[in-house]
Formats: sequence, structure tokens, C-alpha cells
Amino acid sequence: MLARVLLVVVALAAGTWLVVQERAASAEERLIEVAFESKDVPPNSRELLAQARRWNPDTRPDLFAGVILARQGNAAGAIAAIQRVTREEPENLEAWGLLRSAALDDEPELAQQARERARALSPLQNREQ
Repeated sequence: MLARVLLVVVALAAGTWLVVQERAASAEERLIEVAFESKDVPPNSRELLAQARRWNPDTRPDLFAGVILARQGNAAGAIAAIQRVTREEPENLEAWGLLRSAALDDEPELAQQARERARALSPLQNREQ
């Protein structure tokens, strides 16, 4: 009897986790549209970011936040958001490229450092020619 109860509890927990992850994935898909494809940043982008971050260890929602902040004209906020990712994941090529873009106008030295780091991480950099 105890084994069945434990099995039900584990199944419910797994089902809940799967639903949350599906919602996070759906929010990330919408964030891709918001951050990179749409002309305007919709007002519900904060809700999408919160949904994408919920129980999600991935740092991509932080990168989306940086891109959205940059599109809203908040370069300092964008840089801070993306730098959190580069500190947490120093091998994240995507983060270094986005940091370069976010810092290009306001912090050219940081943009240059990010560019150099991205080039060093690029798999194409070490390819034989």
C-alpha cells in the first residue's frame, strides 16, 4: 500500500514538473519572437520571462531579458543581464556575442573584450583552413 501511495506521489510530481517545463518552453518560443523577430516589445514580456524562468536552470531567459532591455533602449540593464550569464557560464558563446552587441555603443571596450572572448570560443576559430 505504501509503495502505491509513493508511486502516485512521484507520478504527480513528475507530471507537474513536465507541465511547468512545457509552459517554460512555450514561453521561450514566444520570447524568441519578441526578442528577435517582432517590431515591438509587447507589454507582457515580463510575464513571459517569469514563466520561462520558473523552475528552469537554463540561462537563456536571462539572455532574452538582455535583448529585450536593449531593444527598449536600456543598454546598462541589457549589459548587466547578459553579464550575469557570462559570469555563470564563461563558455557561453551566445552570451558573449549578445554582450558585444549590447555594449557596442555605450561601452566599446567591453564590446571589444566580448568580441575577443566570442572569437576564442568559436569552433570556427580553431578550424584548419
